[in-house]
Amino acid sequence: YNWLAARADVSDTRIGAWGISYGGGAIFNSLVAGVPWAAVVTVETWTDLYSALMPQGLVKSGLVAGLAGSIPPEKRDPSLTAVQDAAFAGNSAAVRPWAEARSSLSKLGAVTTPVFMAQGRRDFLFGIEQASLALQRLRGPKLLYLGLHGHAPSTFPASDTGSLMTQVRAWFDCYLRSGACARVPGVSVVPEGSSGPAPWNASLPKTTTSTFALPGVMTFARSGKTVRTTAPLRKAIEVFGSPTVQVSIAASGGWSRLVAVLTARTPQGREIVVSAGGVPTKNGARTVKIQLINQATFVPKGSRLTLTLASASTAQSTSNLLYLDLPMEASARVRVGTAVLKLPGLRTPVTK
Repeated sequence: YNWLAARADVSDTRIGAWGISYGGGAIFNSLVAGVPWAAVVTVETWTDLYSALMPQGLVKSGLVAGLAGSIPPEKRDPSLTAVQDAAFAGNSAAVRPWAEARSSLSKLGAVTTPVFMAQGRRDFLFGIEQASLALQRLRGPKLLYLGLHGHAPSTFPASDTGSLMTQVRAWFDCYLRSGACARVPGVSVVPEGSSGPAPWNASLPKTTTSTFALPGVMTFARSGKTVRTTAPLRKAIEVFGSPTVQVSIAASGGWSRLVAVLTARTPQGREIVVSAGGVPTKNGARTVKIQLINQATFVPKGSRLTLTLASASTAQSTSNLLYLDLPMEASARVRVGTAVLKLPGLRTPVTK
């Protein structure tokens, strides 16, 4: 900002910012730190780093390892190694303040800058809530575009990126060039497979909840798992939000975590990873509730949903590296009983 403001040919009151992933998080943090951007655009990023990377106190170990490994040693904050070790050890008390210092959500209520957020429908690193919670708090003009781009399992660019960037340019033209902009509705949800614009609406779409009971009892060790599958769906569900899994468990021998992976197999035989999540556990019998990643996924009619419960997401597939198979006591065992899966879905699906 200072570099641009120092130029004689740039107006100090018409400087904007665009950032993706790390860059988007930096822009949000700069906003709450007082950098006077005239308008910003953030893409597939975070506002609350703790809830994104260590939801419910269990670190997304595979994703965090990938992020840390992508940073050149000379660019790493000296605290990163220690906080990563703390996260992998389940020490949320050490991680939370570190993440809060790099988060903007709690301070966004004071921001009046125009903000255009482009979050991914299916982004297992930074879920929809990272933008939807910001949408609630921001006090200036704001838009939330839920598109096909994102971190894995999505990509950037995606099929709708051209349409997105056209709208981004219009946003900047409005606030950086003309300075006089009509207020518009705030949320657009792009259908899966689309390459064009989607309608804008005043708020997030309404959802309804589908509930599936998945009975059974199974005891297993760290390398084991239990797999539960539903009957074919009688109608399509466009999952929108954070599914939950409530399950009774009895842990012993130092069993320390339970990971849930939700997949769908379509009538054509295609497997979709819908979402995943996990919670730390302690010895003893209890009921746990696992919140899965907040995302939007279309599941066709006739698909079967499968819930895999284990100590790591790799139990569902060796290529699923969300939650790694971290060390656990050799004596660790868990008995898993009936699970109840609740799926939030769009009342009116946008994908056909």
